[in-house]
Amino acid sequence: STANVPVSCAGTACSGVIVGVAINPAVPVLSILQLPPTHTFTGAGTRSFTVDGTPTAAGTATIEVTLNDKGTATTTTPPNVGDKLTVNIPIASASDPGTLAFSPLSATITEGGAVQTVNVTRTGSGTAAPTVTVGYTCAALPSGYTPAITPAASDTLTWTGPDATAKSITINPTTVPASTAGSVTCTLSSPTGGATASATAYVLTVNKASTGGGGTCTTTADVNVDFSTGALYRANFSMNAQKTGAVKFKASRGLVQQDGSIITQNNVKLSYSAPIPGGTAPSYYQVNISECPGDFTTTLGPSCGPFNFSGPARTNYASVLTTGSSSYCKGLDPAKVYYYNIRYLKSNNSSGCSVGTCSNYVDMTPF
Repeated sequence: STANVPVSCAGTACSGVIVGVAINPAVPVLSILQLPPTHTFTGAGTRSFTVDGTPTAAGTATIEVTLNDKGTATTTTPPNVGDKLTVNIPIASASDPGTLAFSPLSATITEGGAVQTVNVTRTGSGTAAPTVTVGYTCAALPSGYTPAITPAASDTLTWTGPDATAKSITINPTTVPASTAGSVTCTLSSPTGGATASATAYVLTVNKASTGGGGTCTTTADVNVDFSTGALYRANFSMNAQKTGAVKFKASRGLVQQDGSIITQNNVKLSYSAPIPGGTAPSYYQVNISECPGDFTTTLGPSCGPFNFSGPARTNYASVLTTGSSSYCKGLDPAKVYYYNIRYLKSNNSSGCSVGTCSNYVDMTPF
């Protein structure tokens, strides 16, 4: 078999440095060929010696790399001419079944990205190694995250005879449910044929596509109100007809009360849109919950919008989202921010209010 022994020289004084290799004559081999016998550096870099032989038994081949000439280096700092570096090359038994392990050991991607491939490698096996198998199991978190795993989430990989090619598992991350991130953890177990399976697991971390807040948004709003930080839960604001407003909020702000109902975290219930006291509400408007301000296209869920309304002037948004009792925008990620978007659809006259007086009142007061 063949082994490569790399030797590096770093710095500005590498020109003319000469290194050679020597084989410990006590190693269990019939013959050794070393190519080339020496290397001359012309500058900083790495050179490689090839050691080729036919070992007669398992063990360790000891290779000595010797500094033959320091070239242009003038300092007395070691290494000095004649100094040696010992390199131990392991020699596996011809019947060694080898060690099985994941490669790579981890990866981090964004949801919806490309299919991920993780290899299970077999190293250290000899030329007469037996057939080996190893079981693997891949588990995904959180609940509801079910990526496509091929060949299966639990299966067995097989190496026939001395085969040392890597076996692959593919993971399609799909979309992570309402969570800060998802993960797939794969472990090896029950190797056969005398092989050893690494106890180190493979971990794939799947991050959310965005953290919300408009980082990748292409839409904007004319009027913006922020409920996502601080103690602001109620807002009055005016807009001209056919303008848009966006109320930024976060699902992790705790319990929210609306009309006597207490809604737990991650089940946000928005209060009503209504005229500012002394103002006039539009007759026709549209509302939607999205990750971007001014977005009336993206639908986060069946009870999140978008919805078109026409009168009455004072409307409880949450109560009209659905005809049933589940009148909430559910499943929101507590780590993300969202926007309650409002848009007046008609012209000034048909909307029922003049320019600058179309008004809105939003309440998300926590319990």
